[in-house]
Amino acid sequence: IDSNELSTEKADAVIGNPPYVRYSKLDEAQRAAIHIWEQKYNLKLNRRASLWTYFSYHALHFLKSGGRIAWVLPVSFMTAQYAAGLRELFFKSFKKLAFFTLTERIFLLEGTEERALIVLGDGFGCNSQDAHITSSYVDNLSELYIEIEKWTVSSNEDYPSNSKSNFGIVSAIVESSISRLKLDPLVKELGELSDVGIRVVTGKAKFFIRPHAHWRADGIGNSHLTYILPKSRFVTGLEVSTSDRERHKEMDVPCFALDAPSNTKSEPVLEYLSGYGDSNIKANATFAKRSCWFRFLDGRIPDAFFVFMTHNGPRVILNSVHANTTNGFYRVNFKPDINISFKLIAISLQTTFTQLEAEKLGRPRGSGALKLEPCDAKLLPLYLPHKTEVEIEHVFSIIDRHMREGNEEYARTAADQFIFSGSSVFRKEIPHLTQSLMIARKRRIRNKEVSDD
Repeated sequence: IDSNELSTEKADAVIGNPPYVRYSKLDEAQRAAIHIWEQKYNLKLNRRASLWTYFSYHALHFLKSGGRIAWVLPVSFMTAQYAAGLRELFFKSFKKLAFFTLTERIFLLEGTEERALIVLGDGFGCNSQDAHITSSYVDNLSELYIEIEKWTVSSNEDYPSNSKSNFGIVSAIVESSISRLKLDPLVKELGELSDVGIRVVTGKAKFFIRPHAHWRADGIGNSHLTYILPKSRFVTGLEVSTSDRERHKEMDVPCFALDAPSNTKSEPVLEYLSGYGDSNIKANATFAKRSCWFRFLDGRIPDAFFVFMTHNGPRVILNSVHANTTNGFYRVNFKPDINISFKLIAISLQTTFTQLEAEKLGRPRGSGALKLEPCDAKLLPLYLPHKTEVEIEHVFSIIDRHMREGNEEYARTAADQFIFSGSSVFRKEIPHLTQSLMIARKRRIRNKEVSDD
């Protein structure tokens, strides 16, 4: 429907729960309708956008000056790059906005896993500056009713406006504190210290990466195998060691990759490769890019690995076993001239200061996991005080043990105490940062029981 087709003047309010359907799943008729709509409004959206994005733009054409909206959107509204223009339009169009993240999954029976974001806007077209933003999370519908009632009757002075850059992941006050802390000369971004790059692409991981015992059963020995870091749930500490590798071998974890030369004469290797089939090889686009279809390892061994998809926050895992990685990690290579302990960097990344910044930079997934792109990881701030190697080794072993035992909160507390022991400014802010981190994770994480898998 077009707003011009209404029989009366524009509406006082628009209420909606638009469909969460990706453009890629639309049929030809639906895509044609979108194309006509884009031409009419001189607007072209990213083809990764879901239908709710189009509906949200369209709804504003129905509102009269001073009008309101009440919209149920996915939480990806807050982070999706394709929704950046829509967010800015909302900020500029309304005098007052509220974003309530609903922890309870109210649409699971309808097949929607993503957490709902309740968007309220008031004073359409009546503001001379960006909207006053209120944002918070609520556990259930009862709490939501209370928060909406409070917001409806309150004035802007009752609540300080939240930052529009992170939708209340942190308050404006905490955001200001973080900005000041980043100016400390001992704060460096991870990208200043290292290169963070993508992992090796296999093209068929289950064919190339298997438990050691499976290779042995096929007669393929260690001379044609390379240890590959397994999924992050098997590597929970801050370092992967020889004992980890042996444990993974004994547990039959799929973490040994075929690493045979292109001109291999090994009969067991040739027999195994022949089982893939010529037609399957030709049909695989990844294989077609290689001079030798089964040679996927590039020989570039990283100094460390970065856990980029996680419930409990990102980690840097130091590489003590000359391993490589495929899915689940980015490769980290520290710059040769930094003159900073790698272990100190790994410790600092576990602090509340850095973990909170990860929540702001990352993108929540439908499952509640947090994903950071390489560009996000490079922006993570690290406070790097002067510490002796003995001190670093001692604390690193403590935090590594806490992480392996699943005590992430103890690990983060230990990291805070060690890293910020010489800075009264940071120590003063840690309680506020901790509270914000807990709120951010509660908003994001789907279940009470969380893991890095």
